[in-house]
Amino acid sequence: MQPSTRPESRPEHTSKPLMRWMYYRQVSEIIRKNRGTPLSNETLELYSTYFPWDFVSWSAKAAILSELADRSESEGDARAVLNSPIFPHIAQLLESPDFKTRSSSCRLLGKLVSHKSTRLAILKLEPFERLLLLLHDKHWEVILEAASAISELVRRLDGAQAIANAMTAAHVVILLRSTKWSLLEWLCLLLGQFVGSEATAPAILRLLGQPVGPEANVPTYLKLTAYGQLIFFHFRHGAACLREASYALFQIARWPDGAEAIIDAKVLDKVLDLLQSPSPNERKWACQLVAALADHEFAVNAMLHSIVCVRLLSLLRDQESWALLAATSALVQIARWPDGAQVIADEEGIMDVILILLQSPSSAVRECTCRLLGRLARHDRTAWAVSYLKSCVPLLKDEEPQVTESAMYILTQIARRLDGAKAIVDAQVLNQVLKLLEAPDPTHWKWPCTLVGRLASHGPTAPAILELNLSALLRSRCLSCEPETCASAIFALCAISEWPDGVEPLEKIHVDALLRELLAGRSLQAETRVQAYKILNNLARYRGIEVSKFSKLPNGVRIEL
Repeated sequence: MQPSTRPESRPEHTSKPLMRWMYYRQVSEIIRKNRGTPLSNETLELYSTYFPWDFVSWSAKAAILSELADRSESEGDARAVLNSPIFPHIAQLLESPDFKTRSSSCRLLGKLVSHKSTRLAILKLEPFERLLLLLHDKHWEVILEAASAISELVRRLDGAQAIANAMTAAHVVILLRSTKWSLLEWLCLLLGQFVGSEATAPAILRLLGQPVGPEANVPTYLKLTAYGQLIFFHFRHGAACLREASYALFQIARWPDGAEAIIDAKVLDKVLDLLQSPSPNERKWACQLVAALADHEFAVNAMLHSIVCVRLLSLLRDQESWALLAATSALVQIARWPDGAQVIADEEGIMDVILILLQSPSSAVRECTCRLLGRLARHDRTAWAVSYLKSCVPLLKDEEPQVTESAMYILTQIARRLDGAKAIVDAQVLNQVLKLLEAPDPTHWKWPCTLVGRLASHGPTAPAILELNLSALLRSRCLSCEPETCASAIFALCAISEWPDGVEPLEKIHVDALLRELLAGRSLQAETRVQAYKILNNLARYRGIEVSKFSKLPNGVRIEL
């Protein structure tokens, strides 16, 4: 490039608009001539000479930044920009008085941070607070580019943490009061992404709980925090941004502090309205929020005092499969808790509806319904599930592995009680259990092992298990790379070892050597370690060995070796 194209400082330049226009034309011509060729060091150095001077128009500087942003789609050109004299100017130009320059700077930063080889350098610039301030810019173009750059930054964990730490409650509330739907959608997605990550959730949950100024027409109980502003926004704007706001609230509800804030904000009244919405999407989103809240017992208690559960149960008859599935999933979470399970079980006619769902053409619905029945069967007060065992048995042969696994889970819960264990043996399902234990797919092994252990734990049903002679098969399942499968197999062997007819086969296949190896080499859970030592103890007693040693286990349990 010719040296004459470089801007030169002359006193008359600052007072002549014509010269500003000339430099803009000069920049435009340089851009045109170099289009289609890789960025050279010479061109980048030439571009850099335009930035220090006040007499070069902002339009010319914005044009250069825009061209470099376009070029930085290519990682090679992005690296060239990073190594050029222009790079130090980029973050400073975020504060330019010219909105096009601010916008182009944001866009260039976003492009540079999108490449792995240039991302770290952008993070070291620490443009986080400047970008967040630009979200309040009066020019919509700047806001969009700043939001885009932030979105690129948060793709990387350290960038996400930096943005989360730089955000304030004021940022959130000001943005929530915006009338731009696309910005509101973006903010809710960003908040949801932050709260969904353990690395960034604490910072965002803290700022959402900070006091903020009230907004006109916001109910008093919502005026105190950014949580309240988000919740009010969620329901004020209707369907326009409901999906994104629901996503943010769903992520917030997963945390105890967030769930408490949502309950305190009386959001359940609004959830009830959404559960009756004519829109299947709104019904689905409301169910998903309930499911997240149901992770917390205090939230379930609050829902049980409302009619949320009743409304959810009515959705089990929903014609829209996604809303039906979301309602069933929410009930699965509620049924984790004894009081929640009892409310579901007490609903008149609900079991007939659930049994119909077991025959749904949707495998996802069948699977989720099995999980619901399993949760209900877990609680003594819902032991009536035994009488519906026959409806579950056909699902042990379902063509979908996830459904088969969930059906087996029901049986493991029913088998906790003696009457349930007897019913399972009488249903003649043990051959199918054996087939699943012998299946090549390891995902089939966990629940059959657990069921074998449960049945072997009851005197009246243990003989049926011992007759199958499963010891060698269970021993092999202890070698599974899946910790839960290994634990289930040890649980089953422990139950079998309690019986004289069960411990003898274990002695013959040298289970003790395997268990000692597992105890030495694997980080087994405390309960599983207790069971393993109990098997060793039973084997020692079978041999007639007097044991005087003791092993101190985790959580203080002491068992004879």
